[in-house]
Amino acid sequence: METQSWYVITGGVSCGKTTLLKNLASLGFLTIPETARVWIEEELTKGSTAAEVRGDEQLFQRELLKRKLAIERQVPRDRIVFFERAVPDSVPYFSLCGLPVEKVLAISKHRYRGVFFCEPLPLKTDLVRIETEEEARLIDQLTRETYESLGYPVVYLPAVSVMERVEIVCEHIQ
Repeated sequence: METQSWYVITGGVSCGKTTLLKNLASLGFLTIPETARVWIEEELTKGSTAAEVRGDEQLFQRELLKRKLAIERQVPRDRIVFFERAVPDSVPYFSLCGLPVEKVLAISKHRYRGVFFCEPLPLKTDLVRIETEEEARLIDQLTRETYESLGYPVVYLPAVSVMERVEIVCEHIQ
């Protein structure tokens, strides 16, 4: 599947993806929030903790991938769309919890026009982000490697203001 109008906003944990996505939405772009965050926040409202939701990490990651694919089936292919994390972002998490990554890699090719990778910012934890600094660095590294190995054009967004990041994104979309 070649989807010419889809872009990914990605990066490690707490690197400004959500803030960037909100600013792109305010400009009228169609944006899809991070599936894991949406799911965990839904469960928090029911009284669960993030640790409980992710208690069986393999099960969590499998279900998360299914949810990402279901969302993509509903997203218009003829509009510019920004995904906060996308299917290839499952590769590092699958790898870290011992799941095979081959299927994820196979379905990750030729889906997105480009990738915007947010450089790290100081780690801020919240009720959803439960990763340590070491885990955040590893996820950052593995995510970079995943998108590069899949051959996506990656634009690295430096740790600058959100408006500067928005400008860089807008300069690179078609």
